[in-house]
Amino acid sequence: MLIKEHLNTQFNISAIQKQVLNLPWATDPNSEWALAVNHSPDNTDNMFHSGANINVNDPFVLNDEFIGTPVGEALEVLGPIGSAHFRKLQKGECYGAHTDVDNRLHLAVVTTPHAKLVNFESNTMHHVPADGRWYMMDTSIPHDGINFSFEPRIHLHVNVLLPVASGPGAYLDIDPLE
Repeated sequence: MLIKEHLNTQFNISAIQKQVLNLPWATDPNSEWALAVNHSPDNTDNMFHSGANINVNDPFVLNDEFIGTPVGEALEVLGPIGSAHFRKLQKGECYGAHTDVDNRLHLAVVTTPHAKLVNFESNTMHHVPADGRWYMMDTSIPHDGINFSFEPRIHLHVNVLLPVASGPGAYLDIDPLE
């Protein structure tokens, strides 16, 4: 099931919406589709580059502008998390079908009943309401986000940290080219 559960804690969604809609990013139709809310401990925000010091289970650090705000409070209750981004879909946009290696938490900030998450495994569509709750997603299932509305849809996406591996791990032995 794509939407596994929602967390019991409920936040003041009106305060979160007010904060987000005051960000120039949120109302600019030409802005990027994502806005980072936190950053990696080594400030690279990319675990897949040469020399990166971050692993997929290293907690990210909240950006200063969100500390002590409604958005920061909604993130703080989650404890250590991976990257967190606002993701915006303009009218008629979609992400494209994909899967993710980690589960995601979604907090719908601005939405309409016509903004959907598509579960390609069950061929169903789901709406995440802007009700101030975090929704846990099993993003190993092929899915997509689609906005059939004439209004933008904004969710706060959080990458759930992967557990620290134990045991011998994986070893990749590559023979040099001759």
